[in-house]
Amino acid sequence: MNDLRLPLLGAGAWAGALAGPVVVAGGRSGMVLLAMLAAVLGIGGGWSVHQRRSTVLALVLMIAGTAIVSGLHAARVSDNPVAQLAAREAQVRVIATVTTDPKEVTGQHATYQLRRAGVREIRGRGVVYRLRTPVVVLGDDAWADIPLGATVATTGRLAKSDSHEESALLIAGEPRVVTGPGIWWRASDELRASIRDAVAHRPPDQAALVPALVDGDDTGLSDDLADDFRTTGLTHLLAVSGTNLTLVVGFLLIIARWAGVRGRGLYAVGVLGILGFVVLARTEPSVVRAAAMGAVGLLAMTHNGRQRALRGLGAAVIALLLIDPSLATSVGFTLSVLATAGHPALRTAMA
Repeated sequence: MNDLRLPLLGAGAWAGALAGPVVVAGGRSGMVLLAMLAAVLGIGGGWSVHQRRSTVLALVLMIAGTAIVSGLHAARVSDNPVAQLAAREAQVRVIATVTTDPKEVTGQHATYQLRRAGVREIRGRGVVYRLRTPVVVLGDDAWADIPLGATVATTGRLAKSDSHEESALLIAGEPRVVTGPGIWWRASDELRASIRDAVAHRPPDQAALVPALVDGDDTGLSDDLADDFRTTGLTHLLAVSGTNLTLVVGFLLIIARWAGVRGRGLYAVGVLGILGFVVLARTEPSVVRAAAMGAVGLLAMTHNGRQRALRGLGAAVIALLLIDPSLATSVGFTLSVLATAGHPALRTAMA
């Protein structure tokens, strides 16, 4: 019989992450929603497995726990000095760490660089605040040259963000690097550059396509090639997914077995491969999600893989939602979980 306790707890964590922001918003309806979710999932989940009482208690605690984490996360992003300054469109001085690669966007009058950064210190309206909160940065071409992981100082004007995942939009001026990126980011840049160099002798479109397929590095893609992928509905191939990780780590495991590694050593190789892939492809939410789902896919290929993969999927959902509760409302996260859940069932059906 399949052990569905961890998948059920994963569903409970998802429900709690959805309810948390509503509860924190202060409405009585949020409390009612939380109680209803706990009751329905707790009773339904308890009847679906043998250990009814412990499962009901675990589900209720999971829903409540993730609701609290999700609510605190929402409050931290939306109710802080940066968000308050953004509401007043204040001019500020900021020290922040860049957390994403540059993305070029075209406005009505100019072209801008779009980046995400974590604010560490901000000065506005004569007051200095030290905190940690994410913002979206919109700057000129100088921002394209700032390496990922670098800490910069800049000035600019804050505005309200359209996303619930960032506290504000920073329309930034010239950046000045305060601290360079750490060793991990430097190593990642070197490895990504080596992949580009390895195919540099190929025609331009081919040379740009290989890094995009391997690690999601689409900086070299021409507009025409990107349009071709959009027209044919194949843009998902250019995004980092669990398939990328499964192929990379699977290859590492094959090499490790050929070299004589067995037992727990293979697990160590797999874990190191997953961590290395995350650093290579960047630690954006989509990459972390892909790493978790890819790890579940690797479990499905082991002995008793269906059981391990189902439990691993439940554990992955719980861990990801506790790390980033905003994933609960992400369409990409939902599709990743559903797609990954289909692999163990498909494997059993084909057996």
